Amino acid sequence: MLIDFPILTYIVLVPAVGAVFTYISGSDRAARAVALAFSLIVLGLSTILLTGFLWTNVISLPTMTTAGNHTYFAVEESPWVPSLNVNYILGADELSVVLVFLNALLTPLALAIGWDEHHRLPAFFAMFLFMETTINGVFLSLDLFQFFVFWEVGLIPMYFLIAVWGGPPSGTRRSSSSCTPSSRASRSSWRSSHSTSTRARTRSTCERSSRRRQSPRERSGI
Repeated sequence: MLIDFPILTYIVLVPAVGAVFTYISGSDRAARAVALAFSLIVLGLSTILLTGFLWTNVISLPTMTTAGNHTYFAVEESPWVPSLNVNYILGADELSVVLVFLNALLTPLALAIGWDEHHRLPAFFAMFLFMETTINGVFLSLDLFQFFVFWEVGLIPMYFLIAVWGGPPSGTRRSSSSCTPSSRASRSSWRSSHSTSTRARTRSTCERSSRRRQSPRERSGI
């Protein structure tokens, strides 16, 4: 069976849709049911993806091989910010497919562990699903800017889960101490990688300009 639908996009976005419906469900009982249903849908999609890696004769995934001879499966690509050369690219390899499956497996288990929570339960379960979206986005992103977007946004549900449901009175202090270093480190990495890319483009432009200014005699080495 060939997977010809955007399974990776579903794996990333279905938890976010579930988070919205969980938050507006209106009651604790409905929030539990909605959150668990959406988490099991993602688990099913992740199982299909993992099956496509383990048993290729059962489920066939489209592949893409890079110039470095690395193969990605179920790649989805579309322009996001063309002026900045930023694209929406998702792809799975042998490592990320296992991480995505484990994330999908742990989410319903985490919901089950927090089943008896009563303090703002719809928001509690919604944050779990929203965090699942960001984690899957981190595992499957093949564009650097897109990766940092998912990473930074993932700090939001992490902060609130620790601050609101992490236990008084030091929940806010623990959430700040956990999320702030991660945010600073990711911004530093982004700035350094962006600076390196900018310097490389500038160096390449200068070299091309220098070659254009050389005379034909200089170019031939005479």
